[in-house]
Amino acid sequence: TVRNITLKGNTFTKDYVIRRELTFKENEILTPEMLNESVTRLQSLGFFNRVQIRTLEEGTNLADRTVEVEVTEADPGLFTIGAGVNNERDLTFRGYLGLAYRNLGGTGRGIVFRVDPKYSTDPNIAYLENRITLSYIEPFIFNNRNVGRINLIRDQSYFGIEKDTSRTIMLETNSIGFILEKEVLKNLKVTYTAYNFANQREFYRDNKDARKTLNIAKTGPLFEFDNRNDVFFPSKGAYSFLNLEYSDPLLGSSANNNITIQFAKANAGYTWYQKLSKNSDWVWASSVRGGYLKNLSRKDNSGVPGQEDFFLGGRTTIRGFDASEQERIPNNYDLNVSS
Repeated sequence: TVRNITLKGNTFTKDYVIRRELTFKENEILTPEMLNESVTRLQSLGFFNRVQIRTLEEGTNLADRTVEVEVTEADPGLFTIGAGVNNERDLTFRGYLGLAYRNLGGTGRGIVFRVDPKYSTDPNIAYLENRITLSYIEPFIFNNRNVGRINLIRDQSYFGIEKDTSRTIMLETNSIGFILEKEVLKNLKVTYTAYNFANQREFYRDNKDARKTLNIAKTGPLFEFDNRNDVFFPSKGAYSFLNLEYSDPLLGSSANNNITIQFAKANAGYTWYQKLSKNSDWVWASSVRGGYLKNLSRKDNSGVPGQEDFFLGGRTTIRGFDASEQERIPNNYDLNVSS
């Protein structure tokens, strides 16, 4: 039985931040599983370089125990920078710059700022694409382990070539999203996009004249089940997800003479990992993905924005389509979608 809980080493982080991650409380039965799970939770916060939980009565037969939680705090500030080049679209130069503060005032709150520029030498593009992200993280919504996020994103990227004029079309997106996350079970996480609003503007690269402007407002949950033995380098286990989204003019999507946006979208995937042999360093990964997209409006000017289409392959899959190929599912002629 837990008689008392003492904290050690947290000179900056508030006591309640640590206590909320513990799976045990005073006057409760203590098990080794509870200790291990509490260590995992505290380490996953990213606030500590070292976490140790032990009882001061180790090696005795005493039933009532004092549990000591000792941590070594990490620097809450984080700076990242990087650059690279690949042969996508002739040559593509990429970079990123990130600033993060993960433990504001020792409360567990965080803020992240990131810039991702990209430039391709492909003459059809030849534009400095960029993505700017600002995020705020609230780790204890409703006074428990619900995580809240607010994301502000500005993105300018290549969209395609207009068939009639052969002019390059760029896409600018400004969005805000309000997100809730909950670890329902040890391996089950639910992320609910309470509201996401995006204003999208297609424009011509040569003079930035607007070609089309859309508002897309969405809501919906994401379910993730993950029992992999390692998130970054898995050798066994599986990861699966189901993402559901709904967009409607009642939420703020476009509904005018140009276009009406009302759609439902589902996307699911399953990936399984297994070593080729017991002592092998080679891992076999099998993956299957699928989705469903439907235009729910019966108006003549309705359709699903091209940005919501499904894409086949890409450089990260075995199919390996070039990123500039328009392998969209559905395309303009399938299911009456617009691009």
